Amino acid sequence: MSAKYETLLVSPRDAAKLLAVSTRKSWAMTFAKERGLPHVRCGRLVRYSVDDLRE
Repeated sequence: MSAKYETLLVSPRDAAKLLAVSTRKSWAMTFAKERGLPHVRCGRLVRYSVDDLRE
């Protein structure tokens, strides 16, 4: 039996690749004053939902 796992949260670098932008641009989009990228913080870590990035 093989288990297939789907990644739910990705790092800023992987999010930038999915959005086809630079890592710096993804950070700017995350912390924009108006409508930034939806993200999850866990301490210092920032992660992005794959479903939110695909929308």
